[in-house]
Amino acid sequence: MLRGGASMRAELCRPWGPVFRGRAVDETVIDQHLGEHVPDYAAPRLPTPSMKALEGAVRRAKSSAPGPDRLPASAWPLDERLLQVLYSLMVGLFAGREPPWGLNFSDLAFVPKGDELADAVDVL
Repeated sequence: MLRGGASMRAELCRPWGPVFRGRAVDETVIDQHLGEHVPDYAAPRLPTPSMKALEGAVRRAKSSAPGPDRLPASAWPLDERLLQVLYSLMVGLFAGREPPWGLNFSDLAFVPKGDELADAVDVL
């Protein structure tokens, strides 16, 4: 399993590097394309859900494998302090504050199924 940004970048660059090598990015063209094809969207201002609503949603969530925090989803409703962490994060996001660094970081693993020739090759 790849861990750390440098090793993941290197692995992504190995097959994709030759595809994009030498191609410049013209932000003017990107802005023009977005202006012509992507309509402006003003997100509706939604009220911040209550702690009770968050607790209900967390309790109804299906259990999942542990994430980077090493907690399965079923652990969050077990302790009021954990719910308070989630609630504080949610309130901040609803108020437009920047999320904490690393909020959406995760590990990703593609488990070989044995059907492809490359499944016998380990990438660490």
